[in-house]
Amino acid sequence: MNRRVAIVTTGGTIASKALTDGGDVTALEGAGYFKHLVAKHAPRLEVEVIDHSTVSSFALDLADVASLRERTRQLLERADIDGIVITHGTDTMEETAYLLDITLDSTKPVVLTGAQRAADHPFPDGPGNLISAVRVAADPASNHLGTLIVFDDEIHAARDVTKLHTSRVGTFTSSEHGKLGEVDGTTVNISRRVRRWAPLSIGTLTARVELLKMTLGTSSILIDASINKGVDGLVVEAFGRGNVNAEVFSAIERALRAGLLVMISSRCPQGRVLPIYGKSGGRGLEREGVFFGGDITGPKARMLMIAILSGRKLTQAEFNSLAAEYAN
Repeated sequence: MNRRVAIVTTGGTIASKALTDGGDVTALEGAGYFKHLVAKHAPRLEVEVIDHSTVSSFALDLADVASLRERTRQLLERADIDGIVITHGTDTMEETAYLLDITLDSTKPVVLTGAQRAADHPFPDGPGNLISAVRVAADPASNHLGTLIVFDDEIHAARDVTKLHTSRVGTFTSSEHGKLGEVDGTTVNISRRVRRWAPLSIGTLTARVELLKMTLGTSSILIDASINKGVDGLVVEAFGRGNVNAEVFSAIERALRAGLLVMISSRCPQGRVLPIYGKSGGRGLEREGVFFGGDITGPKARMLMIAILSGRKLTQAEFNSLAAEYAN
């Protein structure tokens, strides 16, 4: 029996065309376009296509992602659906994928894919990415892998993957831990499995969390603005192992006193944060009680904080205990 895959469309470059010759590229295509692609290139694959939205992923907000998560959750509960493909813009795909990964409770695969080239490009990459994603979602070997990104015939775990290049079709990579497998023609090859985490229970995504990236001479302005605005949490993409300068260190102290929760990631694309250095380095931050987020990237650390803090009022210690499972 053929396994049935639901394709949920959200827009992105895979659904985009230029409004005029050389004009703005805009998300336009919906269910009919994706049905046509599957019928043309892989007629034996059984799909159901649902139009969810038609926007570029750089325009998405937390309410949009919460709505997509709820639609995905409902589809996963259907006995006649064996897997889900979500077409999505590449700019924020990894954040959406990670949020779905840590909040959905299902053994069925959820696969995000998209394109770097618009649908009317002379050599579009979207059709191939879509067919490969459907093959992965339909394959029983993909069960228990959580949320995935399939791009350029590579299969990546949501926790590990990031967008590497602004325009190349092979833009997604899991440079720290490696891809999970690949699609070779019509065959899905899974070469490693991933650890799964207990899904976080969430409702609406109401927590306000900001992200600060450390650079040489970064000031306290953004942290002080976050304190004044009463945000719930702050992710600091720190130097190296998890270090900041003296001014930012003092601002983090003020943020903690004001009730903000603080999580540390690294601006380095590979490696884990670990408190080693004194003064305003990681050891000093550790003594202040902030959470060190392992090798989770800054954008995903922010999504983790949002998922944990939405609808919950936690102390820093309570947050640290809950977040620790997802940072290992």
